[in-house]
Amino acid sequence: MTNPTKIIETLEAAGFRAAFLPYSAIERITAVYEGLAETAPSYAQNAAKHFQKFQPPDIPFAPLSFLVVACPSPPARLSVRVEGKDINIPIPAIYIDKPYIDSHMEESVVSATQGYHTAHTKGISQKLLTVMSGLGTYGRNNLCYIKGIGSHCRLATFYTDVPFDGVVHEPLTFMTSCATCTVCRKRCPTGAITDAPVIDADLCINQYTYRLDPLPAHVPKTAFNALIGCCLCQDKCPANPRPKEDEWQTLSLDEGETRAFLAYEDPMPPELEAKLSDFFKNDHFLSVAGRNAAWVLRVGR
Repeated sequence: MTNPTKIIETLEAAGFRAAFLPYSAIERITAVYEGLAETAPSYAQNAAKHFQKFQPPDIPFAPLSFLVVACPSPPARLSVRVEGKDINIPIPAIYIDKPYIDSHMEESVVSATQGYHTAHTKGISQKLLTVMSGLGTYGRNNLCYIKGIGSHCRLATFYTDVPFDGVVHEPLTFMTSCATCTVCRKRCPTGAITDAPVIDADLCINQYTYRLDPLPAHVPKTAFNALIGCCLCQDKCPANPRPKEDEWQTLSLDEGETRAFLAYEDPMPPELEAKLSDFFKNDHFLSVAGRNAAWVLRVGR
């Protein structure tokens, strides 16, 4: 059987970054979630309940370690055409369907861990596992940064029965550069990022881009800046490499498609819906994307 070092080398040769975390870290992970359950607001308490739901893991082997795998996932954009002009609306890469990356990652993990068992983790934050493994670090914006990749990354985490007795890194620390940098704090449109160790998720605009509910008073329409989610704390971050033009994932709409999209009518024209569905990771976003785009362009109702 292959040792952890060889598995990591094999995955890195396939274009990924990887690290192991001993399964004994589950005690520290449990303590993190128990702390959320006791002191955090409702959204974090829900995360704690989700974690507890999947403990112990329902897998056909005794886990000995976690395997964390990461790869670059450049940002994406929707190009709309308004009055003869093409306008790009950013989309965080996590919302874009990249099945070939996921399948390549899955195949690479299976190949690298031959002789051992693996199963996807459930109920545990992939960012938390990545940071505790030492592969990543939290930014002030609570996003996970991989050295050399930044926060535009795709993560996958697995239970494995690969024996590993390594270091568990302290999760609640930031990149050293965050100590003196104020870029994300200044760019946050709702003041959700402060000097606190975690962002104020109730203030964060991200969650309000997922649904059509009326906006709370602290989130003006003018704060919308992406087709889904928010890009402002990442796009000027010094820890993020600037994507080259040919690295962008772009979906273009012509003028007629743009008009139908910005009208955000239900149902959407079938051809347009199919075109968008092929691009997005989750069809749920189709119900809010047109409204978000209209607000980004300042033409929304």
